[in-house]
Amino acid sequence: MARMKKKGALSRRRTATTRAATVARRKGVVVVDRAGARGGVGGGEDRISDLPDDLLRLVLRRLDTRTALSTGALSRRWASLCRGLDFLVSDVLPPRYHRCRDHLLLHHPHATKGIDADGVKVVAGRHERLAMRKMAASIDNFLDAAPDEDDPDRRRRIARLRMEFIVNHHSDSINRLIATAIDAWGVKDLEVLAAPPAHQRLPLDRLHIFPHQGICSDPRSSTLTSLTLANYAIPPLQGFQALTILVFQHLPISTRPADCESVFTSVYI
Repeated sequence: MARMKKKGALSRRRTATTRAATVARRKGVVVVDRAGARGGVGGGEDRISDLPDDLLRLVLRRLDTRTALSTGALSRRWASLCRGLDFLVSDVLPPRYHRCRDHLLLHHPHATKGIDADGVKVVAGRHERLAMRKMAASIDNFLDAAPDEDDPDRRRRIARLRMEFIVNHHSDSINRLIATAIDAWGVKDLEVLAAPPAHQRLPLDRLHIFPHQGICSDPRSSTLTSLTLANYAIPPLQGFQALTILVFQHLPISTRPADCESVFTSVYI
């Protein structure tokens, strides 16, 4: 009796395996073949890659930043599609973090009775560090997998790029992405927000700082026409000849009027 039961279970398992979807990699994307053993692995169709770029971008914009960037490893075409997406740390952070942040904003700077403000800060800080570590790794992997010099997709331009991150020690990855967007992608409208940690209010004690040589390698050849920076120390902007709109938000208190005048003079005169 036990042997018959075992045989029946084995038969059902084989039937289920035969009917299961066969997953194959074709043209850099995952293809699901519902034909099972009859169609074989090569019988699936890559219908996703047949869709136009605009439609694929709509799909990617519905994904969180990490998931969207991971599609860049599928093929050169997918990597070029990811360039026009927003890079936002807010959609990497879990719902619990946003609850902690709302709590701290409500009770800052003094915790009310029965509220463990220090504990909430610890939890929020842990989520911030983890989210930025994941985002920085995703950015580095995405940039490392960029198309080579001979790939025509490498020269595809993007009109607008929006970035949001939390100020911490992962500034190298952020600066690398900004420089690549200006130098290689030819971005025209760039908006970068350095969000404060949950336990801080504006103005920030710690600002994101660009390298001393500037925000990109070749400002004179850039097509950047609009630049918005929030929670930044004023970077060197000499040589951006195409720049017509420059916006600074939440500058540090230590910023002098002469600092603003000098940067506007270096750009527009």
